[in-house]
Amino acid sequence: NRVQPAKVEMMRDYLGRALGRIGVPLAGLVPTEPFLAAPSMGDFAKLLGQRLISGEEHVLRHCGGVQFVTCSVRRFEERLAEGEYSDRLLVVHGSRLGILEACLRHHAQT
Repeated sequence: NRVQPAKVEMMRDYLGRALGRIGVPLAGLVPTEPFLAAPSMGDFAKLLGQRLISGEEHVLRHCGGVQFVTCSVRRFEERLAEGEYSDRLLVVHGSRLGILEACLRHHAQT
């Protein structure tokens, strides 16, 4: 479906009449919704051929995007505090232990 919200009523009318001609009722329409198109943590795990090592209860949590973290630890902590990364999947190089620790500290505080 993914109907533009401004065209939902027009499409409901058009599709309802078109399907009515062949005796099939229109069950409904699904408008375009960015949240529904956003990948979940489970989607990322499947894409990468991996499994979640913790937080299994969040496997269906949707991500608003992917953020590669390349900034300093101090700047990263500022951005975390501002909520900039609240709905993002963060990609961090394994050598950036300070970023990983900052992430864990922030999570423990919230």
